Amino acid sequence: MPLDVVAKKIAVKPERVENWILGDDRPTFRQAQSLSAALHIPFGYLFLKEPPEEKLPIPDLRTVGSDPASRLDSNFRTLLSDVLFKRDWFKEFVGEYDGKEVEFVGKFGLDDDPKEIAADIRVTLYGEAGEPETPNWEKHLRVLITKAEEAGIWVMRNGVVGSNTHRPLAVSQFRGFAISDPVVPLIFINGKDAPAAQIFTLAHELAHIWLGRAAFPM
Repeated sequence: MPLDVVAKKIAVKPERVENWILGDDRPTFRQAQSLSAALHIPFGYLFLKEPPEEKLPIPDLRTVGSDPASRLDSNFRTLLSDVLFKRDWFKEFVGEYDGKEVEFVGKFGLDDDPKEIAADIRVTLYGEAGEPETPNWEKHLRVLITKAEEAGIWVMRNGVVGSNTHRPLAVSQFRGFAISDPVVPLIFINGKDAPAAQIFTLAHELAHIWLGRAAFPM
């Protein structure tokens, strides 16, 4: 975040913020609280000599260029905490009424034929009739999301953290992720991405669920 933006958020001059970063000056307690809120950093972190190493429960994320996601920003971390909280709540809710495992989670392994896996995904979502024709990318994506949810997969798509439009999700950070939970399998798609890219992300994450490989410690 640019220094002038940070300074504006906490009502000080940019030079003041720069002095804090360089260690030439220190903020007051109230300024430190404001800084913590503006940067979405836990207040206690400001008292540490170095930022703590945070291990994400889902290290396997689809990113631009398929590179491993590193140094993920606070927007993603807040989003992930929110998604996991909702998933845990829903899993507990479902468990009280049904709690049956979805049969296709982990149905295949890495040594299985990709074409066979793709065919099984297609039949599970669309049936023997196959996927319907759609007029555009967005409509195709909506149909695919609907079919995935009807099969028992919770698909979440958003371009911001929660409902906060001031905290957009950067495509450069991640494009999507999946949680291969046998009871509540979940896919999150970054809504800031292009529609065609979102379709590819959804298909990519569906494969993860069929393989049962979301790198989430159950």
